[in-house]
Amino acid sequence: MISIKLLKGLIIRKSILTTEFGKRLSFSAVGGRTIVSCTSAEEDNDMKQSETPAKSINQKVLKKSAIARLNEESVAKTLNVLNKYGFKNGVTQECPDLLSIPPAAIENYILIFRETGLECVRPFMLATFPSLMKKTLTALRKLKIIPDNVNILENYIKNLDISKKVEHSLLSAIPRNYNEFCLLDLRLLFLQHFLAEKFQTKVETIQKLIVKYPRCKHRSFTWYLENIQILRENYEFSDQIILKHGYLLQANPNNLKAIFQEVSTLGGMPLHVITKRRPKILMSSVSNLLETNELLKQHKIRDESVKKYPDIFTLSSKTIASRLQAFDETPQLIPFKTHPRVCRLLYYFTKVWISELYFF
Repeated sequence: MISIKLLKGLIIRKSILTTEFGKRLSFSAVGGRTIVSCTSAEEDNDMKQSETPAKSINQKVLKKSAIARLNEESVAKTLNVLNKYGFKNGVTQECPDLLSIPPAAIENYILIFRETGLECVRPFMLATFPSLMKKTLTALRKLKIIPDNVNILENYIKNLDISKKVEHSLLSAIPRNYNEFCLLDLRLLFLQHFLAEKFQTKVETIQKLIVKYPRCKHRSFTWYLENIQILRENYEFSDQIILKHGYLLQANPNNLKAIFQEVSTLGGMPLHVITKRRPKILMSSVSNLLETNELLKQHKIRDESVKKYPDIFTLSSKTIASRLQAFDETPQLIPFKTHPRVCRLLYYFTKVWISELYFF
């Protein structure tokens, strides 16, 4: 288990975190930004003894917003994902920027590169993923990101579950100069035809869905295959429901599996019932759902109220906790805790609070 101090807010002047690999991450505020220095325990001791200048440490500048998101849980998950895909223990020393990327995003980036045919994914490729996806295939080959012997079209077809008919129509839609396409646009072309066949709909329908939910562009084919299977089999969603709530395709399949395995009821309702009423609940993390459910029980919020407004589970458990605390500390609001629609009051708490200040 990682032993680190939590970074709270943006007021930290200097702190040091120690990972399970013996790496020391030093954070210090400099001119509105935060300097991240990574050294091993041995290197740190040597520096103290020899008084080596600080510039000899591998330093990276991260924005304060990225450092503010760092905590024990996120660092642990990031290291676990990197270990899972064969990265060496010192990868965060080589590229500290990886610590500022959500663990699920790192896994998704790795899968996308592997689907493209890149078995050797280097740390800097993960840290610069958005910019690399916008480069043309020609540029990526010149940069030696994509080897000359990698056939991207064949690799994408191999990773997608499509029929020969769709494969033929897809390849015919790709121009001969496809090497001038950026990697993102080429993947998008494959994704549109793949989803159109999966849901037995037109490519134009999928194009509209992706415009509405642009994060769909950046999901790996592996995740799409897993998501569709989980939503159909575990949650018994029809294709119409999935297309209507297209954001479900953006979900992390690992989280969908965890919710199905660890959550049986929410607010007194079976999981398959409440998720069909409010599919957006599946976009919350499993830990958030369990914590919110427990908070509602602790504050004696009736199941009747949750059933009337299950959207309460789409909020952060920390938000719910702070709003319940404010309810308890405001005499004018305490009577409403037993009201059948108290969950709606909690959901629109900002408006309720303004009204309370105005009328009382």
